[in-house]
Amino acid sequence: MKHEQQQRDGMPLETVVNDDCSLRVLRPDDAERIFEILQADSDISTKYVTWLAGATSAEDIAERTADFNSRKALRYAIVADGTLVGYVGAWQHHFDPESAEYDLGYFCDPQYRGQGLVTASTNHLMDLLVQHMNAQSFALYINDHNTGSQAVAKKLGYTRTEETGTDRTLGVDERRWEKRA
Repeated sequence: MKHEQQQRDGMPLETVVNDDCSLRVLRPDDAERIFEILQADSDISTKYVTWLAGATSAEDIAERTADFNSRKALRYAIVADGTLVGYVGAWQHHFDPESAEYDLGYFCDPQYRGQGLVTASTNHLMDLLVQHMNAQSFALYINDHNTGSQAVAKKLGYTRTEETGTDRTLGVDERRWEKRA
C-alpha cells in the first residue's frame, strides 16, 4: 500500500512505506524529538550527519530543518507507531538543480534499529525520486566505521567505491557508495 498525501515540488508530503512505518516531511517542530535521538547516540551529530553537526539544542535543529527545507532538500521523518524514530533525506548532488544524481542520508533512534525501518524508508524514498524527480543515480557518503549505515547500503544494492574524502563539516573520512536507479 503506497498512500501519498499532497505534494511539495512534485514529492509527497506524507507517504506510507509499509505496515510498519510512513514518511512525512520533517518540520521544525520535530526538533525536540530529533534532539532526544541525538542525546541517545551522539555519534549521529559528531561523526555521521553533517546537517546536525554542532547542534546543541532543539532550537538549533529547528533552524537547520527550516534552512534545508528552503534549499529544496527533501527531509522526511520516519514515523513508526505514531513516533518519529528516524530520518531519511535526499538532495540533488551538490545542490545542483540540473543533477539527476541524488545524495541521501539517514539515521535512526537506537531503540528502533535493526527493524528494517531505515532500509524500507530509504528504498521507498529512492522509488519516489525516480517516479517524481527522474532520479538516475544515488550516492551515500558513509564513514568506514559506521557499520549500520553500511549494512543499509548493502541491503539496498549500493556499491562501495574507492572514492573517499574528508567531510568539511565533521572532519571525518567518508567513502562514497553508489547505485543506479
